[in-house]
Amino acid sequence: MITIRPATEDDASEIVRLAGELGYATTSSEIAERIARQTKVPGRAVFVACDGEQIAGYIDLSTEMHLHVAPKGRIDGLVVSESARGKGVGALLCRHAEEWARQQGLKTMMLTSRSTRERAHAFYERDGYRRTKTSYLFEKEL
Repeated sequence: MITIRPATEDDASEIVRLAGELGYATTSSEIAERIARQTKVPGRAVFVACDGEQIAGYIDLSTEMHLHVAPKGRIDGLVVSESARGKGVGALLCRHAEEWARQQGLKTMMLTSRSTRERAHAFYERDGYRRTKTSYLFEKEL
């Protein structure tokens, strides 16, 4: 049985493992610090999906706020272990995220997904999300 709970700093090594499955290199200490920081910020949340004692996935959430549009819930990261994919873990995490957003008074959930992650796109579309625009992401090192 899969259960969803808030992430804690003790989950850092498992989250590093999951992030690594998608090619994101980080360390347990960096993840633990980020969890500690994010859990103190209103409008932020991180949840893990547990299959017994094993973490099968996580979802990182925020509130997206801009002047020109109503606030929205945002999925900043969703990772399900390769061994747990196709078993409903991602959908459970999304349902939990949507309930979290409703509790924040938000009426829309959004996300971005790298253009090469076609399996993820298919998952989101099956889950009721629709593509609304195509954008380019620009970054500048500081």
